[in-house]
Amino acid sequence: MARLKLYTVHLRAWSAAPDREAVFVREGFSVAAFLFSAVWALYHRMWFAALLMAAAIAGLALAEEILDLDPVFAEAVGVALGLWIGFEANDWRRAALK
Repeated sequence: MARLKLYTVHLRAWSAAPDREAVFVREGFSVAAFLFSAVWALYHRMWFAALLMAAAIAGLALAEEILDLDPVFAEAVGVALGLWIGFEANDWRRAALK
């Protein structure tokens, strides 16, 4: 059985040919954002989101070093942060395209 994939379509109103510059954003989890969070945001020209993602990752690494956290706990928090970014990334991209 085939799975249904949902997309939102974003058109540029001021473009000469808005149908040729349509941007399709898929609903659901973004594996690319999970694996390459800040780089994914930079690729999609979401500068502020990339800055926040990089700051969150750096803050987590700094907290691990300063607070001497258990590496397993720090890794679990890092994976949780990546999962959260992966689930929210396409919604952030839709908001940026609005």
